[in-house]
Parts: sequence; C-alpha cells; structure tokens
Amino acid sequence: MGQETILNVLKCMPDDLWEITEIGDDLETFNIRLLRAVTTKDWERALFYLHRVKFFSAGGLQDADFLETLSLCPPGQFFFPMLEVLHWYPEPVEAFHHLLLFLTPSIKDITLGGIQTISHLSILSTLPDRCPALIKVAIYIHGVGDLALPTISTLVPRLQRLESLVVPGLDEIAFAHIARLPCLKSLRLNFESPWQLPGEVSGFEALTELIGPTLESSAALIAMVPNRPFLSITVRPHSLPPTDIMSRQFYSAVGKHCAHSSLREITVCGTYPNPDIPSDQIEMYSVGLDILSPLLSFPNLVRVDLVHPTGFDLDDIAVLRIARAWPRVELVWLKALNSTELRSRVTLEGLYAFARFCPSLRRLAVTFDATVVPQRRDSANKERVAQSCLTSLDVALSHVTHPHQTAQFLSTIFPRLAIISTSYEELLRSQPPDEIDELDLEPEVVSCHSLWKQVEELLLQC
Repeated sequence: MGQETILNVLKCMPDDLWEITEIGDDLETFNIRLLRAVTTKDWERALFYLHRVKFFSAGGLQDADFLETLSLCPPGQFFFPMLEVLHWYPEPVEAFHHLLLFLTPSIKDITLGGIQTISHLSILSTLPDRCPALIKVAIYIHGVGDLALPTISTLVPRLQRLESLVVPGLDEIAFAHIARLPCLKSLRLNFESPWQLPGEVSGFEALTELIGPTLESSAALIAMVPNRPFLSITVRPHSLPPTDIMSRQFYSAVGKHCAHSSLREITVCGTYPNPDIPSDQIEMYSVGLDILSPLLSFPNLVRVDLVHPTGFDLDDIAVLRIARAWPRVELVWLKALNSTELRSRVTLEGLYAFARFCPSLRRLAVTFDATVVPQRRDSANKERVAQSCLTSLDVALSHVTHPHQTAQFLSTIFPRLAIISTSYEELLRSQPPDEIDELDLEPEVVSCHSLWKQVEELLLQC
C-alpha cells in the first residue's frame, strides 16, 4: 500500500480535527490547520492503515506547522512503522527535519531532496543506523555546494548492501567502496560543481545502469569498467553545452568499452543556463554520423534519446545506416536543444528507412526536409513498406510546403501515425503560463507548426 499524499490518512481521523485547504488547481499542494488538540482516540481508525503503508512520498505540504503537530503527538515511534520506500522533499524547507518521524528501520529505498543547509546534511550521519536495510539511496543537494562531499563520502562506506546510488559526488575512499560492492547495479552522479573522478578505481562488477552529469565524466567512468554489460547509459549535462569534440570522445568510449550485445538504452539530454549558441558556432556543437557511428555497433538498442545543442548533421545515407543498425529500436530521438539548428539534409525518402528497417519503432523525433514529397510507390514502382507501430512523430523544425501530399506519403509508410509535434509546442511547454504571451518566436517556427498541424489533421482522412 502506498501513499502519494498524507491527506488519505488525515481523512481517516475525525472531521473536526483538521481544516484542509487545497492550493491552486492541481490539487497537489495544500495547507493543514489543527482545530483542536489531538487525542489518543483520534488515531484509532488511522492506526489500522498506518501499519499497512509501505510507500510514502512527502511533497505538496505548504505548512510546516502540520508536521510539527505530528512530531509532538505521533501515534507511535514512527508514523508509518512498516514503511519500505520513502521519498522526502517537503516544502517549505523548514519542514525537512521532520524526516525523523518517517525513518523506520524497515526502509529499503530512500530519496532525500531539498537538502539546503548544513543542518540537513547532519542528519545523514545517522542514516545507516536508523535504516540498516537500505539498498537504494538517492541524495539531492541544493545550495550547500562542496560542503556536501565530505558528509556524503563518510555516509556511503557505511552502506554495505547498496543496489542503487544517486549522489552529487564522492571522495576516493567512498568511490573505492562502491566499486567493491557486489550488488551495485545503478549509479548516478549528479553534482552541481565541478568534480573529477578520484583516481584509478576498478570493480563495479554488477553495474548495469550508469547516469552521469557530463559527457567527459561519463566517458571516464565507462573507460574504468571496460566490457561492462551496461543495459542503460544516461547523461544529463547541466553546465556547459557539449561541443562536437566532447561528443566524439563520449560516443567513442561507449563503442570501445561497452559490451555491444547488452546495451538497450542510451540517453543524452541536458539543460544549460545559456543555451543560445551564436550562428557562427552552430557547427561546433552539431553531431554527424562520424561522431554517432560507434552506436551503430549496438544492434539491441531499444531506446535512443539524444538531444544535442544544435542537433544532428545527417543526410539520407546516414539515416539509412542508423535504421539498419537498430532493428529492435522502439524510440529514436535525434533533436536539437532549441530552434537554433542546422538545416537538415534528411528528406522524406530518408525517413522511409525507419519504416523499412525498424518494425518496432513507436516514437520518432528527427528534423528533415519535407519540401519535396516522393511518390507513394518506390523507384521500382513497387508498393512501399508500411510500418504499423509508429504513432508519434516529432518533426521539430522540419520544413514542409505541401501538407496534403506530405500527409498522403506519411500515411503510406506509417499508417498508424496520428500525432505530430513541433518545436513550437515544445517552446510553449517550456514557458511559465504567464510569460507565453510575451514569447518572441521566429516566424519560421510558427509557420512550420501551422503547416505540420495541417498534416496532422489530414492524416485522419488518409
């Protein structure tokens, strides 16, 4: 039994005990006010359910006084005595210390977010004693910078059963410890400030999932564990946009050091403080087939989600090689970070390669040139292959001039295609609602969106 909100527990208590006020329209945040003193009898009905809760996610609270009340009159030593999974990221930040009310010895999986002060860091020193069964630990730091590294590095060596770890960084001793762990399957490094790998470390015998903060550090980690049968590799850069040189080093490391038969998913998708790149530097950040080519030796890829600052410099031959290399792929995402990208040399004829060679592909995102529409029969006058799985196509800033003919061709090769997304929609989603009217979009972005929405409507008629 899990609880995404504590409201369900409170509703088991007398109606005259609490006043609950929901905030906003999302019904996910709320204020709670105590109307009278809590008595032992008030807990009688709730106790039956408290012992059954195994998962609790603490978010949405906007009133620290409520947790203060629970801490003064808990129904037992712990609010959920049989809890196994705890996600703790309360608001406001002043409520963080009430974590102690939920740290039961039975917890196996804990996520701690919102650590913003040295006091919050201090609570980590008692974590292994309070929760000796921990096998999954995720710690997210905001605002304490380098002060977190010594504390977390002291905590981690006391965790002997780890299967999954998310931390900002580790010193050499702590890093050597996790390398020796026999069951560590997933590792995510998520530091805010620059951090270097602490020397030569070998091990990580069970590691199958790696999540890194930069292409450089991820490449270094992969090189440290050669021939590792990774199932998933994820990089989420959030500092400087990676150049083509950084990208080349990363994909080369993946191709050289990862077992080619095992990898199922690869993701490179970051957010950057200043993503706008001058037009004369676009080529410095774009990715061509020469950079991506190491990935073509992984035939069992199911998910390829790659977003680079200015996108991909590909043509029809490159797309043909990509489609042939990934016969089992279900998602292909090859996108630019924003609307600043090279004019694509991929055509609708090139897009047809995904219909021919990727029978399981369900979602595709790629920029292409649809201004020239091929015949619905191929050059040999044969019927084109129809791929029946693809339902969603993100065209980004693809150019199109003939919506009706384009819809007919797409419906021929992807008969189940129903959803077409554009860069315009993505830009709108990224803006706060009160700033959408002030968004200054290039005319090309708006016109491409309008034409592709016509294509989407016409698909229903084909």
